[in-house]
Amino acid sequence: EEILDSWQEECQRDRIVLALPPSLLSIRELDLPVADRKRCREILPLELKGELASDADESVYEALLLANNKTAAIWSKQSLLAEEIQSLAAHGFDPEVITFSLFNWKQLLPEACDGAVAVTDGESVAVYLDRKPLFFRALPKSGDNPLAATITAVELAKKVTIEKVFTLGTASPGSSPE
Repeated sequence: EEILDSWQEECQRDRIVLALPPSLLSIRELDLPVADRKRCREILPLELKGELASDADESVYEALLLANNKTAAIWSKQSLLAEEIQSLAAHGFDPEVITFSLFNWKQLLPEACDGAVAVTDGESVAVYLDRKPLFFRALPKSGDNPLAATITAVELAKKVTIEKVFTLGTASPGSSPE
């Protein structure tokens, strides 16, 4: 709150990008042969109807094609997103873009990045195969080493070996998120 208040005057003409925490989203890998993201977003509510607990709070959907020719179905409740937007609006900020940073980490990978690699900020992990998205997950806040457990599960399920783990901020490959 204090930081937002201090930025009110100096940031009024700036472009506001709201990067939401990965805990606000759900991800499911699906076998959807649709390559058109817009068409995929139309199909996802029907595909996921049995997975969603209630229709009382409509979800916002996105689709991302993965390296293994599957689709990552991504969704979040509108009310959760609205809370975050309203919090910024109360301080005079109107975000132009709303995103989850883990879906943009490919841009941080070196140009010559072959094989399977992971990127983590300690809260979530993204796995890329030859610079193409393969897997995304918000890491649990408890457990001995959720990153190591996730990497092992991805390696077994996807039949890949993660060659390198890139870390962002204060995250470390062996640390648990706090």
